[in-house]
Amino acid sequence: MEQWISILKLSHQWQFPEVKSLALREIEQLYIEPIKKIVVYHAYDVDRDLLSASYTALTVREEPLTLEEGLELGIETALQLARARELARGAKKVGARGPSTSV
Repeated sequence: MEQWISILKLSHQWQFPEVKSLALREIEQLYIEPIKKIVVYHAYDVDRDLLSASYTALTVREEPLTLEEGLELGIETALQLARARELARGAKKVGARGPSTSV
């Protein structure tokens, strides 16, 4: 995995789109922890659509982001994930008990 990430980095730096595509095809076949995958893909300007599963995994997991994870992801991504987690948990509560009908 680390070798393919190095190839991704260099192909991004040197603007070799074919090599970058090859590296991404290989990386997509491997399991990478969601945080690491998000950080790597953001760093090398990879299509964010490829991160849907990683974003979802962090949104639905029981544990909130740690301080270290938030720092690694960067403030914008960490805040967006925190918001998504809040929205997902709010939807669970509404779905479990029904919408609030207080007047």
